[in-house]
Amino acid sequence: VVQYNEALANSKGDQEVLYALERIYLKKLAQTPSDAELNANIGAIKQAQGDFETALSYYGKAEQLNPSNVTTRLNVGTLFQQRKEFQKAIQSYDSVLTLYPNNTQALLYKAQVYKEMGDGKTAMGLYKKVLAIDIDPQGNTTSGLGVDKNGVENTLYELLLGEADIKKTVIKDVVENLDLIPSNINLSGAEIELIGVDDKEYILKGITDKLRRKYDYIILDCPPSLNMLTINALSAVDSVLIPVQPQYYAADGLMELLKVVKGIHQRFNPDLQIEGILFTMDNCRYNNAKRNKQAIKTTYGSDIRIFEQTIPRTESLAETASEGVSIFAYDGKSKGADSYLELVQEVLKHA
Repeated sequence: VVQYNEALANSKGDQEVLYALERIYLKKLAQTPSDAELNANIGAIKQAQGDFETALSYYGKAEQLNPSNVTTRLNVGTLFQQRKEFQKAIQSYDSVLTLYPNNTQALLYKAQVYKEMGDGKTAMGLYKKVLAIDIDPQGNTTSGLGVDKNGVENTLYELLLGEADIKKTVIKDVVENLDLIPSNINLSGAEIELIGVDDKEYILKGITDKLRRKYDYIILDCPPSLNMLTINALSAVDSVLIPVQPQYYAADGLMELLKVVKGIHQRFNPDLQIEGILFTMDNCRYNNAKRNKQAIKTTYGSDIRIFEQTIPRTESLAETASEGVSIFAYDGKSKGADSYLELVQEVLKHA
């Protein structure tokens, strides 16, 4: 059933795939008619096929069987949104927010409804204001948000060296309510340029301290190496989220990274906390991945939060890199998008 659900999430509206899955689900539903997930999945198939009335019927059964299921209520909201029945869509999203007031997915969908209704002011009030800072010379966050990393005039490199000011470096609304401080390969020279500079470990902190009041959240994307850029980042933040692939060498490097975090906490940032360990590029069907995840949970789980949500290895997530858009713009209803939204929920509970 897990594999069928993955196929449904990645079907992208392919009618042949949907028809095949529908037959499978209906066969299983005949055996277990009280299965809420099966009813919800058939509802999702019918919605993708444009058969909204039948979809609502199955969603209704799913809600009766499992009244607290958030996904079903969200799907009902998107269905009404497709039909331009905006007030009913808002009611569905509000039913989720009554149970979970900070549910990011419901807030985003509700904001989209208000935008479609032409009420941009209300829509904007539902969003959080976020700044992303790309601290990786590869500039993947920059290009991943659709910005030409080699075409920008000012980047984090110029900002760190005092050659540009914050106002001229921040790119406003690369995605609605998301600003960006970009980076490119020039940033790789920053470490050499900063040799001999007093308190060079705190340069980035000085920049973020000036920006804190303007944003609800500031997210720093760090390079995969442990250097002066990483030290600057860890000296500036409140907490660090550590993505780990469930592979042996990645898990082995986790120990070294945690030593660095401890050292930064002791020397430069006594308020630094570990937000948690996140498994990414996860393939739950491989036994090796399962073993490595269990090993990390056994070793660190008693002291460090291990996020329940993992980020799967999916085709849609891989394709977003070449498209230069976020997973939400590329395929907002994919398994990858759902996984990131669930992660946001989990982070917000503790942030």
